[in-house]
Amino acid sequence: LGITTRNDGAGGGIIGGEAMVSVFANSISVGGELSDYVATNGGQISGTASLFYNVTGDIHSGADTAFAIQAVPLNNGGGALTPAIIGSDALLSVNAGNITSDGPILAYTSLYGGGQIDGNVIVILEGNNITTASSASGIPGTDTMALEAAIYSNVNGKIGKDAVLAVIASQNISAPGETVFWIPNGNYQSLGPGSIGGNAEVDISASNILTGHLLNQILNYGGASIGGNALISLDATSLSVNGDFDARIDNTAGTIGGDAAITINAAGLAATGAQFLQLLNSNSGRIGGSATIDVTTTNLSADQLFVAILNSQNDGNPSGTVTSNAAINFNVSGTATIAADATFQINGSDSAASSTINFNGGTYNIGSPARPGVFEGFMDGSGTMTFTNVTINADTVKTGIFGANGTLRIGGGSISANTLLHLYAPSIIGRGGIIDFVSDVTLSSSATAAVIAANTVTIENGIVVTIAPSTSANVYANVRNYSARSGGNGNTTGTFVGAVTTQPLSGQPPFDSPSARLAAKQSQLGRLGGGMNRTIHVTDSSQLGSLLENASPGRDGKVRIASAAVPRTASVGKAPAQAPRAFDRHRSVATNVGPKMLASRSP
Repeated sequence: LGITTRNDGAGGGIIGGEAMVSVFANSISVGGELSDYVATNGGQISGTASLFYNVTGDIHSGADTAFAIQAVPLNNGGGALTPAIIGSDALLSVNAGNITSDGPILAYTSLYGGGQIDGNVIVILEGNNITTASSASGIPGTDTMALEAAIYSNVNGKIGKDAVLAVIASQNISAPGETVFWIPNGNYQSLGPGSIGGNAEVDISASNILTGHLLNQILNYGGASIGGNALISLDATSLSVNGDFDARIDNTAGTIGGDAAITINAAGLAATGAQFLQLLNSNSGRIGGSATIDVTTTNLSADQLFVAILNSQNDGNPSGTVTSNAAINFNVSGTATIAADATFQINGSDSAASSTINFNGGTYNIGSPARPGVFEGFMDGSGTMTFTNVTINADTVKTGIFGANGTLRIGGGSISANTLLHLYAPSIIGRGGIIDFVSDVTLSSSATAAVIAANTVTIENGIVVTIAPSTSANVYANVRNYSARSGGNGNTTGTFVGAVTTQPLSGQPPFDSPSARLAAKQSQLGRLGGGMNRTIHVTDSSQLGSLLENASPGRDGKVRIASAAVPRTASVGKAPAQAPRAFDRHRSVATNVGPKMLASRSP
């Protein structure tokens, strides 16, 4: 089913008003492929382009299922491409009791290559269950995914108002293959940045989400712009990913006029591979509001966990800026179990009005005796990192804020390390770094003495910091606001209990002591949220950084990640996409348009 005004060589067609395909049914069952589209590639629709399915029962196909609105420059007769324009909104909505397919499921709107939609672009998939039996995977935007919902506005695509993508299931979203929910608006292969005048939103909601590799992304790099907010939200009772989970907003050298936020709320948050949650904003990227990563879960599990806001990637390019606040909020009410390393980082924290990393509750079990793990919290500049009733168990625990006016605040719980425990806020610039113990806590480091290093170390009145038996602690501080009997200045009644040695700041070991270890590359390199199937083996987060190109230890011993090193999906640069076979069989003016449809869907 479809409407087309494509340019097949004699010029594009023009529809002076609206173009609408509407399907209403009790149920739909197709033995082969199900394909529906509104296409004005190289043509023009003056009003709204809409594709609506409203089915009270089920939609099922025995092969590929594809729904699309296309406004892509095209000239099938050769020569210069003819622009494609939709003068108002592009609305794609599929609502059914269940949406099921034996093959891949695809719903998208594409302006790739310079198309223009003057109004809003809305893509909605909604049902009780959205399920496919497909195990398809590959390079997003190039290969057919098992399940994909997308708005492609990259390479000079222009959306006048909002771009909103929503996938909603009251019960299950299920795909054994790779699943991609995204808005690529970037400057693919430097062919031109996309533009969205209003908000860009990716909203995913279901009771249970079960997928292969899962990508939730908004790409806005290389001069691309979003006039309003860039928002990714995922709300589920249970998220189970058989592979990597990669949620990111990439605003490298881009502009977001409002807020940039990734919000994940799932009682169970599990991936057999890595979990990457990232806001990339380096190379003069600009976020006009706040930058936030907010995760609320009961239990989380992954092979590795990397959570970061990167205003800087230490690659020689300018830092990005966040006009308001940069914040990572991690709320765990149960247990986070990570097989290798867990890293939480705001790099370029001074480029935001304020920067915070907040850990609220939960037990973090990092690594194992067979695979020692590292828990690391890091800010290169000023900011506040707060641990509230958090229990951490790892081979190595390192938390540090290295800018002037940095505060590390610890209240409740316990921190236990087998090999290394470092708590650092060592700056002496301005008021200097502060470590502030605001509630009773227990510290344990079985192999080496725990190190607490800050310009000011404060234990609030009545608070006890217990150094576990068979453990010692070295405190390096210029200002010691705790009980005199614990070696402090007596300004508070807070105390250390256990074996503690106090000495001036400046004698502390490097943050990554004994040294920042560089890992040898394995024959099978890691799949870090990208398109190649690889496996990575590292023993701590410093080694993870060193595997990445241009990574090197800094002055404080911290291995920092260069821009080329940050895991980025292959989606930021791709060959023309291959649409599902259903689209290969569209006909227009008795012309086989299979190969010509490829231009409609490249990220």
